[in-house]
Amino acid sequence: MKKNLMILMMISPVMVLAQKGNYTLKGKIGNLDSPAKIYLGYKNAKGEFLDSADFKNGQFEFKGSLEEPTQSTLVLSYTGVAAFNKFSESMSVYLEQGTILLNSTDSLRNAVVTGSKVNADFKKLKEALKETDAKMDLVTSSLRDLPADKKKDKAFMGEFMKDYIQQQKAIIDLQNGVRASFIKNNPNTVVSLIALQNIDRYRPEYAILAPLYNSLSETVKNTNEGKAFGHKLDRMKVMEVGVMALPFTQNDPEGNPISLSSFKGKYVLVDFWASWCSPCRLENPNVVKAYNAYHEKGLEILSVSLDKNKEAWVNAIKKDGMPWNHVSDLKFWKNEVAVMYGINAVPQNMLLDKSGRIIAKNLRGDALSAKLAEVFK
Repeated sequence: MKKNLMILMMISPVMVLAQKGNYTLKGKIGNLDSPAKIYLGYKNAKGEFLDSADFKNGQFEFKGSLEEPTQSTLVLSYTGVAAFNKFSESMSVYLEQGTILLNSTDSLRNAVVTGSKVNADFKKLKEALKETDAKMDLVTSSLRDLPADKKKDKAFMGEFMKDYIQQQKAIIDLQNGVRASFIKNNPNTVVSLIALQNIDRYRPEYAILAPLYNSLSETVKNTNEGKAFGHKLDRMKVMEVGVMALPFTQNDPEGNPISLSSFKGKYVLVDFWASWCSPCRLENPNVVKAYNAYHEKGLEILSVSLDKNKEAWVNAIKKDGMPWNHVSDLKFWKNEVAVMYGINAVPQNMLLDKSGRIIAKNLRGDALSAKLAEVFK
């Protein structure tokens, strides 16, 4: 049970603000009684916290002490088991000094939280994102609800996924705009850090995030989470256009070490991918096309795989017809090169000039072909 609840807690990053005090979370959800239970979980610098409470005529209560306000995860289990299933619901609630009230006539998903400035700010952000979140739900359901025969049709799925990814990207762009506006208008709330962390969270851009971070108040930037995000921005600089690519060496499938420095004097596309990554596999034909068109003109590709299974990695290289150099340490997301470059999503890539300087990054589809045409004109 403890393990299940800790998995649930990972949904919400911990957010903190420098303030000590005791909290009380009082709630009422309809007229719930046993066997229903409600679970509270959060993490902070001191470790992980887990608690549970029984219902008595719908009422429950949690008490505790925190050095700083912290975002927690509440899980309501109608069967009493701490797990995500059709008999459970979850929501995020900030714990901060004072008494926080949570009320609902029927369910946790419809609960209203009062008595907390941070939770009021969080509600304002969720309301701002409500329209775009609904659009994203519709797009996501279009994939989920596809008939089984369509999902087995590779030609159909190839075209469907291209359109699906484009629709998602368009909505994410809208969501990023909403979050950026919230940050600019609310520089004094720690909730703006949540908005900031979720702007292009899988492929964050330093040039976009740094000005937004700098617009936050010093109080917010000096929170634990604010400082952590500042350090993250520093790490992101290593993959910015205009900087020299960091050197690395990893082994190819035969166990031979290959160094990035060995390609100096040539244009190199460093491509981060994995055999298990569907978007990567969909993009590979574009990369193969680019390689075939520009290899004789001086283009080299060095693919860094985030695989953990050598057989799957090698088979994908052969199946997708990628004749260039490939390396991996088979450490999955802990691939040392990926960690060094702050890669937390694939596919990603960076194009280096002959001196090893990054001149472009995250080129996909037509954008890759267009950039290479410009370089090799």
